[in-house]
Amino acid sequence: MTFLARSVRGAAATTTLPLMACFASAEQLPAPASAQMVTTDQLFMMIFADQGGAVGFQRIMMAIHLKTVKSQLDRDAGILERNF
Repeated sequence: MTFLARSVRGAAATTTLPLMACFASAEQLPAPASAQMVTTDQLFMMIFADQGGAVGFQRIMMAIHLKTVKSQLDRDAGILERNF
């Protein structure tokens, strides 16, 4: 193994260690002093809002994609008319 390969692998290991430290599980974290249970209504609204945002994003991306495809079809139709 060359020096460069060892140094790159060592650098990757040292840079990922601090990143991994921020992903602690809920079991490892201490509970806040005033911990309250989340109700099912609150949980439903959090999931509903998250899914709603994802659906909104997907609708926007689909609208952009449809406009792109339509403009490509219009361009190709114009090229066909000109050439034939």
